[in-house]
Amino acid sequence: LYYVRWQISGHVVEIMVDSGSQTSVIAAGMMRKLSLQKRLNTRYQGVAAGVGAAPILGRVENCPVMIGAGVEFHLYFLVLDVSHDMMILGIDQMRRFKW
Repeated sequence: LYYVRWQISGHVVEIMVDSGSQTSVIAAGMMRKLSLQKRLNTRYQGVAAGVGAAPILGRVENCPVMIGAGVEFHLYFLVLDVSHDMMILGIDQMRRFKW
């Protein structure tokens, strides 16, 4: 597995890079720790299915992510109601920025 250290809301976090994941996701608890609730768009609710299934609470939109010395991207993540903290950068964002 490959992890990248990024800064979000003044916190350094490790994000798993997963080209097999169709969508970038963040756990609801991690969203709260990073104070991203005000960016939550609840129109994207549903159920995520794949290896398992988890409720989708919405989508965090326009999330500023800082890489290195001042390189900033604005990403979006589906918010999953799961018990463990995690963030996954999926193929959706990789394609969007041609990474």
